[in-house]
This record gives sequence, C-alpha cells and structure tokens, in this order.
Amino acid sequence: MRELENLAEGSDDSPFTYLAAVSRAEAARAMRDRPGAVTWYLRALEIYPRSAAAAIGLAGLDPDGPMAFENVDTRDLYYAYPCTILTAEIHKALSNRVQGASPK
Repeated sequence: MRELENLAEGSDDSPFTYLAAVSRAEAARAMRDRPGAVTWYLRALEIYPRSAAAAIGLAGLDPDGPMAFENVDTRDLYYAYPCTILTAEIHKALSNRVQGASPK
C-alpha cells in the first residue's frame, strides 16, 4: 500500500500516478476503510478530473450524494490498462487458483 501511496502522491505526468491513486482507493474500499477510499478517489480526480473509476467509486460510497458522470472519460485508463503479474508469489497463487477451478 505504501508503494501505491508513494506513486499516487507523485507529481509527474505518468499514468502510473493516476493508476496508483485509484488502486489505493480500491484497496481501502476492500478493507472497508471508507475515509481512506474517499481520500484516494479524490486524489485520483485531482490527477485526472475525468476519471470514471473515481466518480463511480465515490458514487458507490455515497449513493445519496451528487453524481457527476456527465464529463467522465468512457475510456478510463484504469479499466483499459493491462494487468501484469508483479511478483512470483502472486503468480504462484493465481496458478494454484486456476488449476483448482473447474470449467463451466
């Protein structure tokens, strides 16, 4: 999480800054850390004001709040960026899950 925070707090124009902010928000949300999720979604919006991922995430945290979807980017990089396996441990865990899954 600290790595994501370091990237998200950066000031460069790299797409990783934005991706890290949304990913950190999603991690906070998964841990039921609502204030943390809001903080990182808002950071994502600072970096990329047309973020569909951040707008949707915030709307999910506060369904009664204002929803600003009119200017979001329908090709949000968060949804389009290819996922890669970063560590050997993740590769092993995913391989074990795939082997244990039964085809439908």
